[in-house]
Amino acid sequence: MVVKINAPVAHCSISIRYNESKVEAGEASVLFTMNIPDPSNPMATFEEYERGSLRCEKMSFHASIDPSKDDKMSDKDIEEFAKKLMEKLGYGDQPYIVYKHSDIDRVHYHIVSVRVDKEGRKINDSNERKRCHQILKDLAAEFGYKVGNGQKKDSRAEEFGVYKGFTPKAGNYSRQIEMLVSHAMRYHFTTEPQFRMLMNTLNVDFDYKKRGGKEYLVFYGLDPKSGRRCTGGISGKRLAVPSVEEIRKHTQECKGEALKKEKGRVGSIVRSLLPHSASEEHFRRMLEKTGISVHFSKTEDGRIFGATFIDHTAKCCFKASELPNVKAAMFEEQRLTHWPGDEKQKVQWLSPLLDTALDVTDLAMKMLNEDSTNQNEDEEMMRRGRRRR
Repeated sequence: MVVKINAPVAHCSISIRYNESKVEAGEASVLFTMNIPDPSNPMATFEEYERGSLRCEKMSFHASIDPSKDDKMSDKDIEEFAKKLMEKLGYGDQPYIVYKHSDIDRVHYHIVSVRVDKEGRKINDSNERKRCHQILKDLAAEFGYKVGNGQKKDSRAEEFGVYKGFTPKAGNYSRQIEMLVSHAMRYHFTTEPQFRMLMNTLNVDFDYKKRGGKEYLVFYGLDPKSGRRCTGGISGKRLAVPSVEEIRKHTQECKGEALKKEKGRVGSIVRSLLPHSASEEHFRRMLEKTGISVHFSKTEDGRIFGATFIDHTAKCCFKASELPNVKAAMFEEQRLTHWPGDEKQKVQWLSPLLDTALDVTDLAMKMLNEDSTNQNEDEEMMRRGRRRR
């Protein structure tokens, strides 16, 4: 069982918006409602509550309930669980709807409510996600489910193959982008350009727009082959995605994280593979086999002056300067000395070498593992030496 609150969560595959003319819920059915006089028109109740508040900026409450097949929870169980969850979170007297979403094999549920009470006062949401997880654990014995954290298996892959990025043929562009942005927000990135690079690896691009003095994002799907925009703009204001302010807050929070081990891993792989690369594309392909993407910053004449690496295993983005013993000048030097500039020549160089990229990459990973083992052995010998003294 996994419960996620007020986020474009991994398990959320419907878009529920009650502050518009209708509730959009994909192929979902209403399981039950609470404190809504006219269930056929929940908008009237939600709008009545929202109208009384002037200070609460984000008034929507959205929780995703994702039981596993092993939990064997019936609709009745979910109803009782949802009521207790909302009561303990402080939303027991609030109007809310519980939807059942079953248009894919994985049945899951969504709770939609409002964050202000009848008097327009904001419901206390301090440490809401942390409290939710504790409630989830407290109710586990009563309802017989196992508590999951939603990190080990990402169910989005079942629906769209999210790790392959935006897929035009899959349709439902809004839902795809919601899930891909949610996936990206689980990464460590410290600048907005890094967030854009990350989204680009998922075949999504965006523009900044401003209305009423407030910024928001407009998203575009990218064609996986050409990398060009292949959809119209989809306003982030109509999607369950983080705001520009929330994304910027995330970048600031990430700046305080050292991640020495992750930087060391990426740096070691880059240093090991670069001497074996015969072209930029060759280097890129080898890195991809280790789960790392690279983005080069170039001048108009093609000179490399910067590089950013995205480690999809550890979910981290790093500039070259952040990695141990790695500098942007290394890639410019490799470009000048080992990477042919002529496109036809590049193809000739690349054809036989791409077939051996996996062998070179395996070698680099083996060297990296050996270095890690030797380091652990050295540390153990040092500890033993201290004990002898």
